[in-house]
Amino acid sequence: MMFTATDGTSFFSLGEYRRHEMETQYTWENKMGETLMKLPGSVKGQPFDISSCKGCRLLLLDHSDQVQIDDVSDSRVFIAASSESVFIRNCSSCTFTIACKQFRTRDCTNCIFYLYSKTEPAIETSNNIR
Repeated sequence: MMFTATDGTSFFSLGEYRRHEMETQYTWENKMGETLMKLPGSVKGQPFDISSCKGCRLLLLDHSDQVQIDDVSDSRVFIAASSESVFIRNCSSCTFTIACKQFRTRDCTNCIFYLYSKTEPAIETSNNIR
């Protein structure tokens, strides 16, 4: 069976197809000084990963599943609506606006959070969080 990715790349393996889609459509990684946006209808409830970004504006304007954010600094991040958990780890000097079911953060410093969470937030080993 043949699997065709969003960008037109074809795969014979379902696993390779899924890995490619996650890396190309549902991940922002190693970005610097960019404004990145996922418009409504572009994520469609899939999980999303953000890592190693600096000085960026990151706007996830569609509903998503779990969102993981790691090693982001000096950035502004907007997560429209996560139906599951948002995990934020090792981030510094960022402003986050987030709506989610569950919120967890660990090892963050000098960050501002504007948060709606259905459950009580879990904040671990973080400093100067507002």
